Amino acid sequence: MFLSVIALVAVTLVIPMVAEAQLSSGGHYDAIASALAGFPVVADGEDDYTEWSSMLPGLDPHAVLGFTHVFASPSTSVYHHIYLAPPIWSTLQQIESAGVESVPQQDAATAILTLTHESYHLRFDSSDESRVNACALRDFGSVLVNQFAVPQTVEQSQSAPVTATVRVRQAIWRTIHGKRVRRYVYRYVSKTTYVASTVTVANPAYESLVSAAQSFVVSQPPPYNSGTCS
Repeated sequence: MFLSVIALVAVTLVIPMVAEAQLSSGGHYDAIASALAGFPVVADGEDDYTEWSSMLPGLDPHAVLGFTHVFASPSTSVYHHIYLAPPIWSTLQQIESAGVESVPQQDAATAILTLTHESYHLRFDSSDESRVNACALRDFGSVLVNQFAVPQTVEQSQSAPVTATVRVRQAIWRTIHGKRVRRYVYRYVSKTTYVASTVTVANPAYESLVSAAQSFVVSQPPPYNSGTCS
């Protein structure tokens, strides 16, 4: 489970309520969740807080960003499913439609981290929130690169000055024996030209998203902000 505020209540999520909810799903995020978990996973998104609340008895529905049933039986409808809250699902849908940069960076970072966090519960077969969150944050950059097409570096064009000394001919006029005569002299002058080149630099979007994810985890209550990934 992934919480957005400091409240943390231990409850047992009721499987029948999940089965009755009208959830959205899509092959795109099923594929990402499956890649993160290492086996087939269904990513279910909720767009209605009333239904989301019915799935979370005893909890503030606005505080829970996602959950999964780690130890569900293969015979149940929730086996290898992850569930994502309305704002998380809405953000992910917008990202799928128009790209990561189409939503505020903090929203994007929170949504991607939540998707990763819930998938990692299944990957590690673990309900240890501190470990799962630490691993999700550790791998956040690679998730951006491999699953959301946000490269760590980008190519940037630049124009660099190049200065060289060149020999130039200059015409001058002189009076010789009462006549004006044109003569040529040579001088050496510095001449600057600009040469275009391409350099690899850190991608500002990648850096900002990683920073936003780190800030979000720091703002979380224990155990979410206090684990190590091993």
